[in-house]
Amino acid sequence: MKSRRYGTSDSSQPPPLTDNESDIYSESEGDSETDDDSDFRPEGLDQAWDYSFKRKQNVWVMRSNRWWYGHVVRIKTDSSWSQDGVHYLVQYGGRFRAWFSPLEGVMKPNTRYIRQLLRGKGYLGK
Repeated sequence: MKSRRYGTSDSSQPPPLTDNESDIYSESEGDSETDDDSDFRPEGLDQAWDYSFKRKQNVWVMRSNRWWYGHVVRIKTDSSWSQDGVHYLVQYGGRFRAWFSPLEGVMKPNTRYIRQLLRGKGYLGK
């Protein structure tokens, strides 16, 4: 029997957040000024974005074919560590931690525009 890990899905579509999760995350952080400037935002969720995050900032990260809500714990700027720019240690899903880079297209700020993209792809409730 195949075991199932928390936060993963056997289907090709990532599971959407529940209505309760969607309500909690929808207005949890003010939108940044880059949210209104189309020159500074990605056209899609998988697009890389040269965005600078701050410690404790609320973010969305892609892991296990799902977008997770979390916050930045640490920032790693040492260029010898990776060629993908700055990396951020994010705590997500309540108890998980991993390193992410916005230049890999797997990390986005929690803004109104990003939440619209997540809703449009079925990751957030309507």
